[in-house]
Amino acid sequence: MKWLAAIGVAFPLLVVIAIQMIPAPAPVQAEERFDDAWGDNMRVIALKKADTITTAPRLVVTERVVPDAPASVPPVAEPPEDAPPLVVKRRRHVNRGDICARHGLRKVQTGKTWRCRK
Repeated sequence: MKWLAAIGVAFPLLVVIAIQMIPAPAPVQAEERFDDAWGDNMRVIALKKADTITTAPRLVVTERVVPDAPASVPPVAEPPEDAPPLVVKRRRHVNRGDICARHGLRKVQTGKTWRCRK
């Protein structure tokens, strides 16, 4: 059991020592990094006459594709004249008098407010 504790203490120390032994990179001046990134040492490629960009618009022939109309339209079904109109009946919310009594409590009023208590 003691050797597990010893390993638990020794391992992080060995890791810290190993990390400290790694040499740090040499510092680079900001001007050198800027010149490397934005310097004028880029290669220039000569363009041919055919490679130049033309700015004149070119005409393009387009075709309009129209979907085919359906062969026949199904007839609209109309309800018979003697049928009653479709009415959706909704239930009206019924306000029950004393919600506290439904839960086995009593209603206590304090001014304009109320609450249910035992």
